[in-house]
Amino acid sequence: MDYDNKIIGANIHYERQLRNMSIDEAAEMLDMAPFFLGLLERGQREKPPLPI
Repeated sequence: MDYDNKIIGANIHYERQLRNMSIDEAAEMLDMAPFFLGLLERGQREKPPLPI
């Protein structure tokens, strides 16, 4: 696991909790599956590429 992914994931998790959002609510807002958002928060996946 890449150390940067863990830091990014921790930041995503922190910001989600700061806004009192469930993982389902945040995933819907970000248009991604809750499972994938959970992987991002745990640093187990890299962020998806941004569309151009």
